This record gives sequence, structure tokens and C-alpha cells, in this order.
Amino acid sequence: ARYLVDQGKKGRRLLRRQDLPAGAFLSLDQIKTLGEFDSTYTRSSLRIITVSHPWLQPDHPDPRGENLELLARVLEKYLNDEKNDGGTFAVFLDFMSLPQKPRSETDQVLFDRALAGLSDWYSHPRTIVFKITALPAGYPDGFVFDEGSTPNTADYGGRGWCFMESSVSNMVKSSGLVLDIS
Repeated sequence: ARYLVDQGKKGRRLLRRQDLPAGAFLSLDQIKTLGEFDSTYTRSSLRIITVSHPWLQPDHPDPRGENLELLARVLEKYLNDEKNDGGTFAVFLDFMSLPQKPRSETDQVLFDRALAGLSDWYSHPRTIVFKITALPAGYPDGFVFDEGSTPNTADYGGRGWCFMESSVSNMVKSSGLVLDIS
């Protein structure tokens, strides 16, 4: 979460999973030092925020960094909220968490495995889901699309993946764990 806040404040854009520096991730040793996740969200436990958002271009979900900037502002407030006690938050954001195209053979195997369990990130009763339901003002003007492709102007609820992520999130979670940050 802190890596995303830093990137959003610097006006950067999301990087593919394969292009991220090691500092963008929690190490296994860091995770092992955290306590078991519990419903009280104690400082010593790892809390996971899963982001549901519409992709703005076929090759990149947020090419101008607008959604990252929004996410960073909300994450920063969330991290600094005294009830969250400054604890550790991991963020599952598909573009940064799953290998993206072009993928090596190994990356493709990992991607396929992850895709099979993708709904778990949204449906687990203890993950927090941030939904970005609004498209940037003026979308799709100012965005670049490959020749032969057209922008997907469907709203959040009209997109298949977003609908699935929202639906499974809302089925099992209390309303305080599913937040529309738009």
C-alpha cells in the first residue's frame, strides 16, 4: 500500500507485475513477522485490500495514472487513520499482481493458476475491497487505442469482470469492507 501511495504522489503510472521493483512487495520474511489476520485488524496483522476497477485501455488499465492517484489518496488516508493503527496493508491490484502480456511461459503458467482463484481475493470475508466505479471525466477522449480496437465505454456495472468482482464481494462481506472510492 505504501508503495502505491508513493507512486501516486509522484504522478507515476501503474507498472506491470514483471516490471515492479522488489520494494513494491512484502517479502516472505516480512509476512512471517506479522500476526495472524483477525477481525480486529490489529497493527501486527496483515490486512489485504483488493481493488476492483475497469480497465481503460486493452493494454493498460490506467495509462494516465488517474486511478492510481485516486487510489493513492484513499490509501494514504486509510493508512493514517488511527483506527488502522498504521499497520501493514497489502494491495491486490490485478495489473500489478498478475503477470501481464507479453508473458513468458512461466508467467503464463502463474497467470493461469492465479486466474483460476481470482474470485477468492474479492470473496474472502476478511479482505477489504476498494471499488473504482467511475470512469475518468471525458473518457475515452485522450486515450490511445490500437488500430482496430475500440474503447469500452460500458460503466463499471456493465463490465463482466467488474460485475463479478462486485457481486462476489457484496455476497459475503459486511458493508464496511466494500468501499466505492470513486
